[in-house]
Amino acid sequence: MNLAFVESPVQLLNVLEWVHTQGGDDPAATTVVVLPPVDPMSRGQLRRMAELARDEGITVRWQEARGESGAPLKALRALAGLVRRADHIVIGDPFSRYVQLLLTLVRADRLTVVDDGTATMEFVAQLARGERLTRWHRRGRTGPRELVLAPVTATARRRFTPTARHTVEVFTAMPVEAPPGVAV
Repeated sequence: MNLAFVESPVQLLNVLEWVHTQGGDDPAATTVVVLPPVDPMSRGQLRRMAELARDEGITVRWQEARGESGAPLKALRALAGLVRRADHIVIGDPFSRYVQLLLTLVRADRLTVVDDGTATMEFVAQLARGERLTRWHRRGRTGPRELVLAPVTATARRRFTPTARHTVEVFTAMPVEAPPGVAV
C-alpha cells in the first residue's frame, strides 16, 4: 500500500500526478492522509482536491493534527497502524515536523518526496550537503522546541538517506541535482 501525507493543495495535486505516473496500476492502492492547516482558505481548497482524489479511486483520510490541545498526539495514535503497514511512503513536505514525527514509525523500504516548489530544491540541497532539515526561513533558531524535536529531525534525516535496505525518490520536474542514491 502507498501512503501519502499532504498538508497543502499543491502537495495533494503532486501526489495525484505521482499516482498516475508512478503509483502502480490501481489508484485504490494509495491512501492519502490530509493533515490540514488551520487556515480556512487552504482547508477549503484541500477539501476540493480531496474530492478529485476520491473521484480517481484514491482513498483519502482527513486527519486533524493541529489546532486543539492534544491534536498532534491523537493523530499520531490514529495513524500509527496505517504508517507501520505501508509499503511505500509518499511525502508532500519533508520539512514538516509532524511528518518527520510520523517517519519515526515508518517500516516501509520505499520513500518518495513529491515536488512542493522551491522547498523541494532546498530539501535536495540540504540532503546533498548532509545538513539537518530546516526551512530556510528558520535557520539559526535553537529554541526549546527545536531541541525537543532534534531526535525526530535526526531520525527523519536518516530516513531520507538511501541505504541498501531502503530507497529514496524525489518526484519533481524542478532542476535538482540528486544526491548519491536518490532517484529523481
